[in-house]
Amino acid sequence: MFAAYNISKDTNDLPDAFHVVLRKVEPLNNTLARVHDQKSCQEMKSDVESCKQKAENLQTLFRKVVPPSNKPKLDHYREVVRDLGGVGENRVETLMAGLLDDVQSLVPKCTIQRNGKAAELVGNDVMEELAAVFEELPAMPPSLSEDPSGNSVNNWNTGTQNVNTGEGTQNNNTGADMQYISHTQTFSR
Repeated sequence: MFAAYNISKDTNDLPDAFHVVLRKVEPLNNTLARVHDQKSCQEMKSDVESCKQKAENLQTLFRKVVPPSNKPKLDHYREVVRDLGGVGENRVETLMAGLLDDVQSLVPKCTIQRNGKAAELVGNDVMEELAAVFEELPAMPPSLSEDPSGNSVNNWNTGTQNVNTGEGTQNNNTGADMQYISHTQTFSR
């Protein structure tokens, strides 16, 4: 699923979460492929569909953000996350953590019959590898903040605080005198 993406110098301007998730997604992808093909897992279809949706969102992020473009990658990343439904659930590290959580609950339930005995599809070594990835994700700083504006204005003292965080002119008169606003003024004798 993610084999086409390589961590390269072209992604240096992306948050570290992109690099970590891309390195760690392969074992998760292999595990999902093994689980997806087994008939014994049909009763868990809704759980698998949840995994699929998160994986598709993660793939969309990589497909749209990683390739070179004229726009700064972080701005592009923010737009794609917004299009997917917002920062809360669609940061790369959040999607990966959700996938890992789903897979860790799904995999132990999936067994196949071999020689009349139930056999697990995924061994303990793979589960331990996934657990190690799961523990690494919370230590990463968020790749995007929850606040899309990036503006913060605080006034801890009394008095007026005149702030223009948008574009255009701001004309403030906090005194008792008249304020005359004009683009051109002509004075003559």
